[in-house]
Amino acid sequence: MKELEAYRNIMTDLPEGILEAEAEAEKNDRISAGLIDGSVSGMSASDKTAIFVRASGRKTGTTYTQNLEADPAEVLLEALANAKYGQEEKPEIMNSAVKMSDGKDREHASLETLLQKAEELEKAIREIVPEPSHMEILITENLRTVGIVNSLGLDRTYTRRIVETSLQVTMEKDVHRSLELETSAGTVAGIPVSYFTKKMAEWLLWPLHNNSSTVGALPAVLDGGVVCNILLTAWLMFSGYQYQRQNTPFYGKLGEKLFSPLVTLSDIPDSSDYGYGRSFDCEGSTCRRVDVVKDGIFKELMHNLATAASAGCESTGNAGRDVNLISDQTEVRVIPSHFTLCRGSSKKEDMLNRLEDGIYICESFDMFHCLNTASGDYTIPCKGIRYQKGKPAGMVEGITLNGNLADLLKDIEMVADDKTTVSMVMSKSFEVSASSVYVKKVNISM
Repeated sequence: MKELEAYRNIMTDLPEGILEAEAEAEKNDRISAGLIDGSVSGMSASDKTAIFVRASGRKTGTTYTQNLEADPAEVLLEALANAKYGQEEKPEIMNSAVKMSDGKDREHASLETLLQKAEELEKAIREIVPEPSHMEILITENLRTVGIVNSLGLDRTYTRRIVETSLQVTMEKDVHRSLELETSAGTVAGIPVSYFTKKMAEWLLWPLHNNSSTVGALPAVLDGGVVCNILLTAWLMFSGYQYQRQNTPFYGKLGEKLFSPLVTLSDIPDSSDYGYGRSFDCEGSTCRRVDVVKDGIFKELMHNLATAASAGCESTGNAGRDVNLISDQTEVRVIPSHFTLCRGSSKKEDMLNRLEDGIYICESFDMFHCLNTASGDYTIPCKGIRYQKGKPAGMVEGITLNGNLADLLKDIEMVADDKTTVSMVMSKSFEVSASSVYVKKVNISM
């Protein structure tokens, strides 16, 4: 990776006072194209590279820069100077010599190819909704290249293609309503048009009239998007960092059967089912699949080098940065790559047909403040469709889903074979996916 060449050269002759050092570069080369009400829109291109540096003397300090012309020695010394702000009183662990590259040069698809896919999607949606009030489609292809070098001989690079597609449809007939969907793929051709059309067809069947008779404990179907909302913060409860600080309700319960046998929660770093993926993490550790929960059993934790050393095991390749919505982060943390509630074998239609007197939670809100990862308690604003006598009896808005994640995962009785995918807002540092689930009972309040 050419952006790291100057840092690669200095690793054999570090500035005075620096015993070990590391530089990681993350390059995001994006192109976008889309349609707004049939007209071409959203044509853009951007190329951003950030270099994250760690330097160790008695302690380890960090910094980052987007100035590719900066003197590497000065950047390393800046990082070392920041060591005084670190909480750890010893140097951070760094990986030793591994040389590997799957960062072959890759070319973008053409903007015309993106537009053709957008037109294909628009045509499919208009066959379901002939005259929407408003429709926006945006397709973004990101060639993400990551490289890392250090003074211990580590030198690794990979490139991944991430294609993200978002759809927004608004209808004003009878009543104002809108739907927003997104998904990712590894290629433009791999964008699943059927995912959008199926969701759209279901959305059109939602009742327009209201039903206000929903409080108490009810059987429920939670849409995959609602489960994704929960997983965007719930993954923290299965990280080595949180666990070692006893900041999770599952502390001390590794190896125990805690949840429904239908529940498997995994971090999957590479799959043809989606675009997000990585060969190694920001410390250069090889990524692997981590089944934090397997068939209801709390099996293992996601680790970086530091938490793995404390646990007496190897890193799972879950070191990462950039989880903050506002600014870039330099500290190495534990984060997932693609965290998922794995698919089941049930049909969502069968789950809804089972709702004799219950509720289908079709949308939820407030993704970052609804779940307390220390206790597992959640309070989720949402809306749903009330089912009475086995039939939809109206839309219920302004309701709240209350409970504890452990109970929710324990009460799952069916997991669908569908899949909804949501990426981390703004930072795009990881994504989650989930299937719809049938839950024996949830608590609903107005």
